[in-house]
Amino acid sequence: KCVIRSRRFGAVCGAVTLMLNEERVKHMIKLADYETKGGKEEQKITSFYKKDYISMNIMWTLLWMTVAYGLVVGTVWLALRDLVTVELTQIQVLSLWILIASIYIVLFVTYMVAAKRYYKRRHARAYHRVKKFKENLMILEKMYEKEDQDAETV
Repeated sequence: KCVIRSRRFGAVCGAVTLMLNEERVKHMIKLADYETKGGKEEQKITSFYKKDYISMNIMWTLLWMTVAYGLVVGTVWLALRDLVTVELTQIQVLSLWILIASIYIVLFVTYMVAAKRYYKRRHARAYHRVKKFKENLMILEKMYEKEDQDAETV
């Protein structure tokens, strides 16, 4: 004898339907676990095209690296300005600025390459996790549909 509880919980018709309900609950737990452990952040990441996501984050990384480098150079310059203006010749000061600019260029390129790799990998991982999440949603939806069909035949 089958007992139809509701459309949401399906029909209870012996051990077979109870197994389907247990399987459905397991899928629901997986989905809820994913959402609580950063799933929303990953869905936000994958809402961008891969190239746009990478470019935007590279831009922000380089902007903050430039600000930090400027603060460090400015602080060192303020601390040593007497030494630079009094004891160094113009050629030495020019050489110092060329050194500072060279270090900045090396840091800029290094950060750009590292940020591109990092954000490319981050987007790819998020994409695969969101894809798996959507597959599990489809499986859950099929379980509901199957239970609805079983309930209608009863």
